[in-house]
Amino acid sequence: MLAAGAEQYTIRRIRLINFHNFVDETIEIRNGGHLFLLGDNASGKTTLLDAVHYVLTAGESMEFNSAARIAGSREEGRRIQGVILRYNVDTGPLNPAGGVTYAALEICGRHGTPTTIAVGMRAGGMDEKVHRWGIIRECPLERIPFLVPELQGCRPASREEIRDAFGSASGYFANITVYQREVANRF
Repeated sequence: MLAAGAEQYTIRRIRLINFHNFVDETIEIRNGGHLFLLGDNASGKTTLLDAVHYVLTAGESMEFNSAARIAGSREEGRRIQGVILRYNVDTGPLNPAGGVTYAALEICGRHGTPTTIAVGMRAGGMDEKVHRWGIIRECPLERIPFLVPELQGCRPASREEIRDAFGSASGYFANITVYQREVANRF
C-alpha cells in the first residue's frame, strides 16, 4: 500500500545491450508491471533481474547470479567484468578485448511520463577496473543513443559518446555515486 500522496512507478521496458547473454534486447512489461520469467536454465532469467537491480542501485551491495548460489552451486556468482565481457563458463568471454554494456529501464509514474534510467559500464578484461556512468532522462528508451551505427552494424556508445550526445542537457552522470543518489531521490 502506498502512503498518501506517494507516486506509484512502474517499469514499462527493460533494455539490455551486451549485458551478459543479451546482445540488444528490449523487454516490454505490460499491464502495470507484472513480469513472469519462464525459460530454460541459462536462458537469462536471473540476468534480467540482475540488470534491473543494477540500474536501480548502481550495483550497490550487488551479488550477481545469486540464484545459482541459492540453488546449491559451489561457484561464486558472476562478477561485473564477466557481465561486460559476456563471459560464459564453457566458451570464455565473447568480448575478450573488453567491451561496453548498458542496462536501462523505462519507468513511468502515474501521469504516464516516461523516464529512462540506465547504467553504462566498460571493462577491458576480467581483472580490470570497471568504469561506470549513469543516465537519467525524461524520455522513452529509444531517445537515448545507446548504439553507434558502423559499417558492420552497431556497437554500444562509449562513455564519451553518450556524454557528447547529451551536450549541455542534463541527464548524464559521470560519477556513479551521484547517479545513485539521484535515482534514490527521484524514485
